[in-house]
Amino acid sequence: MKINRKQYNNDFKLETVELIERERYSLGEASMRLGISKSTLSKWKQLLGHNSKISNSGINVIKELGLTIFEQKQLQKELEKVRRERDILKKALAYFAVEMGK
Repeated sequence: MKINRKQYNNDFKLETVELIERERYSLGEASMRLGISKSTLSKWKQLLGHNSKISNSGINVIKELGLTIFEQKQLQKELEKVRRERDILKKALAYFAVEMGK
């Protein structure tokens, strides 16, 4: 027997997280009011909330592209990797600049 799970679009998820943060609802209260599990709301809030690593401009891009939560997580991981690589290259550049100056 197949279980039908509700699918929510990204706009709905963003609006829900914004409502929770704006009205300062607890996850339990929001869960009861909206009929969505606390764990689902917690995941949305972690990914899309103001305390998240995604900036407001990043949220707008996600809205426009219609990315899934999975795709958003993949992009976040890739961004973190690229930032680490950039930082390593900056340090290497600084090191070699000092060496060349000797």
